[in-house]
Amino acid sequence: MTSTHPLKATNIFQRLFCVTISPLPSDTGCFAVDGDRLTILIDRAPELAPAGGALRIEDARLPDRVLVVHGEDGQLRAFRNRCACGGFRIDPVPGQQKIRCCTPMQSSYDYAGSPLSRTVNRSLDVLPSTVEGTTLTVDIRALRQPAPHQRKG
Repeated sequence: MTSTHPLKATNIFQRLFCVTISPLPSDTGCFAVDGDRLTILIDRAPELAPAGGALRIEDARLPDRVLVVHGEDGQLRAFRNRCACGGFRIDPVPGQQKIRCCTPMQSSYDYAGSPLSRTVNRSLDVLPSTVEGTTLTVDIRALRQPAPHQRKG
């Protein structure tokens, strides 16, 4: 990890208290919720500008929390912001192409949402999304279903 990475690595105290490193939007007008769609104006979300950046959307109009990640590979992805092990917030791992639970267990997943660690056996909910120009549109219908940690089987 270089010192110019947009997110800082977590320390043990942050993990003990489940403190996320992904910020809320600095411009609350950068997103809108309309039915089954979350629309993010990328040019108004500086948190997503650099590769490795991330943005948490936690809004009463959403059925659940959303994490948007500008992956180390340059792609924008959206996830239900709940780990599959216990429903805690998730974060991108600075300098790596993976997502991790913000607890001391640090369950980790690849960008497709598949588990990479033995601490979890379920996948994250990856939300379908498209980018057109400077607009990211996320399909949030999956947020109306139980989160991975709540599913049986």
